[in-house]
Amino acid sequence: MKTQIFLSIALITAGYQVSVAEVENNIVITESIDNYTFIPDKHGTGIASIKHNSSNTFMATRVPGAALDYVFYDSFTKVNKANVKAKGVKPVYQSAISGGIFYDDSKICAVTVPLEEINKPVKTEFETTSSRPDLEPFMFLGSRYPIKHGTINITMPVGFKDNIDICTSNFGDNVSVSRGVSTNGRDWTITIDYHDMPALDSSGDAPPARYIYPSIQFIGNFADAQELYRHLHSFTISADPDMESVKIKALEITAGCNDDEARIEAIYNWVHQNIRYVAIEHGDLGSIPDHASEVLRKRYGDCKGSANLIKAMLNSIGMDGRLVWIGTSSVPYDFTDRPSFPTGNHMIAATILPNDSIIYLDGTVGLADYGVYGACIQGKQTLVENGDNCIVGRVPVQDPLTNDDVTDLNLTLADNSLTGTVTGTLTGSDKASLLNRLNDNTPDKYREILENSLTRRRKSWHITDATLTNGTPGNGAAILTANVKIDNVIRRAGNKQYLTLELLPGISAMQFNSKNRKYGGWINSFGRTMTKVTIKFDRTMIPSELPEPIVINNQWITARIECKLSDDTLTAEAEITFKSHLIPLEYLERYNTDIKQVTKGASMTLVINTVTQ
Repeated sequence: MKTQIFLSIALITAGYQVSVAEVENNIVITESIDNYTFIPDKHGTGIASIKHNSSNTFMATRVPGAALDYVFYDSFTKVNKANVKAKGVKPVYQSAISGGIFYDDSKICAVTVPLEEINKPVKTEFETTSSRPDLEPFMFLGSRYPIKHGTINITMPVGFKDNIDICTSNFGDNVSVSRGVSTNGRDWTITIDYHDMPALDSSGDAPPARYIYPSIQFIGNFADAQELYRHLHSFTISADPDMESVKIKALEITAGCNDDEARIEAIYNWVHQNIRYVAIEHGDLGSIPDHASEVLRKRYGDCKGSANLIKAMLNSIGMDGRLVWIGTSSVPYDFTDRPSFPTGNHMIAATILPNDSIIYLDGTVGLADYGVYGACIQGKQTLVENGDNCIVGRVPVQDPLTNDDVTDLNLTLADNSLTGTVTGTLTGSDKASLLNRLNDNTPDKYREILENSLTRRRKSWHITDATLTNGTPGNGAAILTANVKIDNVIRRAGNKQYLTLELLPGISAMQFNSKNRKYGGWINSFGRTMTKVTIKFDRTMIPSELPEPIVINNQWITARIECKLSDDTLTAEAEITFKSHLIPLEYLERYNTDIKQVTKGASMTLVINTVTQ
């Protein structure tokens, strides 16, 4: 589903090159003004369009430079005016394609703002008109440049004052909101006034924008989640011209299945393995699912297309398939709180079983096991298709241990090397990640991917005879097995010998840089990483000192590290489980301290004694 996105754009206009990806702390916006006018339809009972006038006054504070200002537009939004108060500068109109697998008809109208003199203001002006007021605007307060003062004015006929409103998020003491009737009594106005707004910039490991940036979301076109659902559902009711092809394929896929659960899983797996996720959205296709038969014919589709195909296949064989509207984890609120288009940015499918339980089916997650929900939808509220009134549900939050990455090492120490076998057991999203990497690469990369999955790029590990068992969805855990040799494991310092085991490589990278940090941290996925090691020593070399065990348990992570010695055999275990997306800023140092402790403990150093026989 469409959502406004931040883009990195390079434009060369009037001799200046400006890159949105490079933020210049030399430039400020001294005054930012946004005026939204809601224009009623001819009956005066609804909103026909929304006019948006905006202006920004830029200034270079230390040295001359150039800024960039822009607005987005699409099939429903017309740019009426775009200019900058500077000679020789003309607006540039171009596609705003975010790349990768997502393509839509969003465009950008941009102007380069030449700031040739220090402290000399240069003003930009834009005017747009949206003919789709149901796509209620969502906007962040702020810019990639700091703003000294800003005002947002929202004006509508006074008769709409009890319907159209705004929801606010992340407002600080520098933002105020006022509401009132105009002096002529005809208009209802909402005014947001703010000052000293820092640039909207954050590190890549910060929480999603809606969690941290001050924002407003218009609501009121829809009285509640049910009315929003009915509007969304109206885009899905066109008849598929070739349902017969869908039924034929569904029957073929489920031919060997003995029960409904097997049929659901077979369809779910087939769509993942055969329908490529490519989002191409133009005009109403930002809201309208492609016909199931078209997705089947083309072998690709966006989230709505794959959801519609899963639904249609289920229905064609007599099962109860439904469409589901949902917001991902990047959206921190529910439809029942904010019944508006921007609250939902994704579509999945579902099937309702005879006992009324709902099974959610996301068609965009690649080679994932049936029954495992991606971290981006767990706990999110859903609007499940159900005639005129949807079922308001919620995707279950699954135990983080659903996603398991366990490495078992069975080793023998001899001649300054550890040799033996290694087994990797992957479930949930960890299994899906491996299978998708294999599926996305050419066959000549197959062995390299398996070996890297076992070594975690530890250069001292030498893997041979790597094999994969259960390398398809729905077959239980994926099992990697191989022979392993680790050379030069004994290090001597003075009259002592040391053996170091890297049990959880890469965990140190889960720390967040806290220096001058404005926002908390964000962990994309949940799950456990665990390493279990058994080392058999010959009787001439025995560990003499074992490290103290480590146990950590809080709302973000659970970790455990311990080792034991029995006769000539050492067993060591290290595990860490990530349980939450968001690490609030005030707890970031504590979280980092825990990760440092786990990292240090997992780099287990054993003192080795030489025993004379």
